[in-house]
Amino acid sequence: LESLVIGETQITGQFKQAYYDAGNYGLVGSTLDYLAQRALLVARNVKRKTSIGRGSLSMASLAGDALLSRLSDIQNPIIALIGAGPMSSKLAKYIKDSFRGKLLFVNRTVNKAAELARKFGGSAVSLDKFLQSPAKIDAIVSATSSDKPIFAGSFLEKLDKKRLPKLCIDLAIPRDFSADFDSFPGIELIDIPQLKSHHQGNLREKFIEAGRANEIIQEEVNRYLSDQIEISLKPIINESFRESIAIANKALDKLFTNKLTTLDKKQQDAVYQLVSKLIGHSSFQSIRLLSEHMVEAQGRLDPDSISIPKKQAV
Repeated sequence: LESLVIGETQITGQFKQAYYDAGNYGLVGSTLDYLAQRALLVARNVKRKTSIGRGSLSMASLAGDALLSRLSDIQNPIIALIGAGPMSSKLAKYIKDSFRGKLLFVNRTVNKAAELARKFGGSAVSLDKFLQSPAKIDAIVSATSSDKPIFAGSFLEKLDKKRLPKLCIDLAIPRDFSADFDSFPGIELIDIPQLKSHHQGNLREKFIEAGRANEIIQEEVNRYLSDQIEISLKPIINESFRESIAIANKALDKLFTNKLTTLDKKQQDAVYQLVSKLIGHSSFQSIRLLSEHMVEAQGRLDPDSISIPKKQAV
């Protein structure tokens, strides 16, 4: 639901990988482990019970489609992929599977670019060299984590005016291309909002499914918060249960001694067990109803306000 393209599962995949990595380093305690498992379970439920993921497109496939449509008139177009992250890998695979394009991998650390070149085929160059002496290319796709534009007006001045890149796709947040590219003659710049707007034909259906998904998620959040409230109240209920049992047993002892004197030991034990079950049911059922009512009444509770006994690292 928080993906750049509604229904894309990339964030879920990133969360799952982070969870596994943290577990391998011993950084996941029982509480966080339980929460992560519940989160992954509800993600599967959303996928199973709604159609939000059907026909969904990732940013990589949207960018790949844009490349395919704009470069269809060029035989074996040369495409520069900037960055060595997961997005570049997905784009490289999409390009190799969808149309014949020559790949140039560009990264600050050329070794990482070279790894991608060996994996998908193509060549590699450092970002500094590419910025200083741009190769003759037909398209640039950039997806880095830089906090400022990588491609500025000075880069445009170094391009071969006889063979400008026909298309630049900016998949970075914040942007990798400066405002100089927005209206530069001969170059089409496409950023994330534009990519998304080109594929919003099923947006209404997506929002309907997103509403259903939110209901599933909210129900699970309420259940989780209710469980945490119940955990925090259980010590009180346990103490109350023990006191109630003690009072009940004392009263039953007096009853069996003074009035129900005909009951044998087995029959008396059956009465003790029945009373214990009734007290237990009323005690622990009340805590469940109370926790559910608190969550329902307050809507969204701040998890930080819930006192949870912590016996080990979260």
